[in-house]
Amino acid sequence: MEITKNEIEAMARICKESARTDKLIQDYIWQAMEMKDEEGKAKGEKEVVLFFLKVFRPDIVGKGTYDWGFMYNASEKGWTEVVEVLIEMGLNPTPGLLPAVSNGHKKVVEILLDNGADLKAPNCGNVREVAKSCGYAEISEILEAVWEKSSK
Repeated sequence: MEITKNEIEAMARICKESARTDKLIQDYIWQAMEMKDEEGKAKGEKEVVLFFLKVFRPDIVGKGTYDWGFMYNASEKGWTEVVEVLIEMGLNPTPGLLPAVSNGHKKVVEILLDNGADLKAPNCGNVREVAKSCGYAEISEILEAVWEKSSK
C-alpha cells in the first residue's frame, strides 16, 4: 500500500480537525517506513516519513507506541535526516545502533553515538563484534574509540 499525496493532504485535514489522531499518525509513519517496492523488497518512503515527523512532531513524541521501532527502522535504512529529526524530537538513539552498525551506515552510527547512544545497553548486543564480523573497519574503529573512552 502506497501513501499518495491526496492521502497525505487528507491526513493533514483530519489531524487539524481531531485531537485524537496520534495513533493514526504513528500508523501512517510506520506504513511509510515499511513500504515495499515492486519486487516486494522493503524500501520505505523517506519523504513521507519526514513529512509526518516534521508536520506532526508535537503530537507523536514520546507516545511510546512506535518510538523504538521508528529509531530502529530509520537507522537500519541509513536515513540520516530521519534519525536526526527523531533525536531532535527526544527519542532515544540507542535502539538505532545495532541496525546502523549491521548495515554499515557509518554516518548514522556517528550521529547516534554523538547523541548519547549507549554501547553497553542490552538491546545493542555486541555492536563492536558485529562491526568487525561484517568487515566495517571504520565503524569498528569508531566503536572501539567510544568504548575505550566510556570505560575509563
